[in-house]
Amino acid sequence: MTMRLRPLLYVAVWVLAGAVSAQQYAPAARVYQEHNDLFRGMAYSPDGKTLAIAGRKGIWLHDAASFETTGLLAPPERFYEEEKIAFMWSAAFSPDGTLAAGGSTGGPVFIWELKSGRLKHALEGHKDSVYAAAFSPDSKTLATGGSDNLIRLWDVESGELKHTLEGHTSWVRDLEYSPDGRTLASGGWDDTVRLWDAQTGRLKHTLEGHTEDVKSIAYSPDGRTLASGSRDYTVRLWDVGKGEPRPTVLEGRLDIVESVVFSPDGKTLAAASGSRRIRTWDANTGRLKQMLFAPTTAEIVQFSPDGKTLASGGSLETMFWDLETGAEIAPLVGHTGAVASLAFSSDGRTALSGSHDKTIRIWDAETGELVRTLTGHTERVNSAAFSPDGKAVLSGSHDKTARIWDAETGELVQTLMGHTAPVLSVAFSPDGRTAASAGHDKTVRLWSAETGALVHTLGGHTDWATSIAFSPDGKAILSGGLDATIRIWNTLTGAPILTTEGGVGEAFSVSYTQKGDVFVTGEGSMQFIDGRGGYHLKWVETHMAGEDRYNHDALTGEIFPYEITAAEMYESWFLASALSPDGKTAATGARDSVVLLIDVETGRFQTVLGGLLSPVKSLAYSPDGTRLAGGSADGSAVIWKMPNPQRVSCSLDADPNPP
Repeated sequence: MTMRLRPLLYVAVWVLAGAVSAQQYAPAARVYQEHNDLFRGMAYSPDGKTLAIAGRKGIWLHDAASFETTGLLAPPERFYEEEKIAFMWSAAFSPDGTLAAGGSTGGPVFIWELKSGRLKHALEGHKDSVYAAAFSPDSKTLATGGSDNLIRLWDVESGELKHTLEGHTSWVRDLEYSPDGRTLASGGWDDTVRLWDAQTGRLKHTLEGHTEDVKSIAYSPDGRTLASGSRDYTVRLWDVGKGEPRPTVLEGRLDIVESVVFSPDGKTLAAASGSRRIRTWDANTGRLKQMLFAPTTAEIVQFSPDGKTLASGGSLETMFWDLETGAEIAPLVGHTGAVASLAFSSDGRTALSGSHDKTIRIWDAETGELVRTLTGHTERVNSAAFSPDGKAVLSGSHDKTARIWDAETGELVQTLMGHTAPVLSVAFSPDGRTAASAGHDKTVRLWSAETGALVHTLGGHTDWATSIAFSPDGKAILSGGLDATIRIWNTLTGAPILTTEGGVGEAFSVSYTQKGDVFVTGEGSMQFIDGRGGYHLKWVETHMAGEDRYNHDALTGEIFPYEITAAEMYESWFLASALSPDGKTAATGARDSVVLLIDVETGRFQTVLGGLLSPVKSLAYSPDGTRLAGGSADGSAVIWKMPNPQRVSCSLDADPNPP
């Protein structure tokens, strides 16, 4: 099947920060696209009112608030006709706000007068692509650098070449003047950062330490620190005066760093990568403040002059992150191993977490403060659940036991022994009288919650039983396994009621809907199955057709217009899932550290939640649906205080080769 689809892209509004103190706020996102052109460079005007985007047709000017197109600074047609340029690589505003400049693929550099739009100079001298252009603070000099390994300094008024700086042994990828204008910094694909005397062109320092190409550099507002981002997956901070590295280490695993920038007040450093991640750090301590997720690549990042907005761009999209608004999160700090399980008490006031650090922790769901730690398991805890009345906690562990604890005192009440392999999932029946466990030994076991006596051993799975859930009325128990089956048993007799085989795939998470149907997530799909007849009700997958992506209901054959989905955007395995209490939203967690909220009725993407820094291992909704808890493989966990998810949408052209 070959398809050409024009997608309607829904972009996350509530994208949350990976902060470490309670009551942090995360930025909201807007995305806009008004021109069908490639995206190569971006810059804010000094007054913050205009955003310039460099593309194939020239430099587009947009109103920074509305993103309406206000102009296009286009090179003369003769340069295209003579094949001297194909598109613009960079964009820069003069600090006095009167000029804009950019470098092109073929080497010419253009300077325009902003008021009239008139071309002031077409500067020819570079032999190949000009990737970087920067005005001096007094607006009198323009520095340019590119793939001929040279830096050229031009007199802005006359257009004459003042200096040619030689030293880089590979492409010059970025340039920036120090705030006082005395030093010009350059980042090159020879793995170095170089500091030059801006008046004489003399080399002052060569900063070595990166092991791959330096792709971006940025001065702090006070001029004392220079940040550099590299293909070697690092951001380095340099003491400009001494010409040596600063001791600050930036937290968090990085990707190839495409762009770095300081906030106007110098307190925050932001970096963008081609893998959609945008990170911000405390510039003084190096502590990670936020991790944002763009819908596609994030190759460029810029702060607005007032520091209230962070703009990011890549490919055909521009996103704006409002740094003053967002939804609250309450981080749960304390675990030292993966948070494999999360649950809320029936009144929603308390949350619990089970971790690979062998502990179960109970938290205040409002503040995120630790209330109690339950210890006793000798191996990692894989699953934990509250009893319906909130007075007891059930846990399952790699130590082959399930245990029942007093939630108020933390004391161990029962040890349920019988499994011959690790216990992967546990659940209380709705009346609290029965405890269930399932695991590596391919069995599901039912126990008396009061006495700890084994009531039934339910066999049938031919591979690990990975997840279990009681039906809303408690009369049936559901299990999913790596044997690609869904099984339902009568909880009173232990007799099998239903086995769904074929087409299910490995089930990582199973749960009941309010209607008594089955919700299953696994490898590349979300499925809803009739809990009585075993018929598939909905089976949403994401597929490829040539260069196009589309959503497909495997049952009806319905093709959904492509929208971001968990399977396509963040990898195909859903490691965790939870269904909202009203049954309208499915939260799914993936390997790429994010949680996606998906409309159950349509199977379409709604919102993406960030805040976790490694693969998502567990998710749980509070009973009233106002909170969602998520835990990850690195031991971090958060509670998102959920407003009604809002969506901002716009139409984007999917054509990767615009005219």
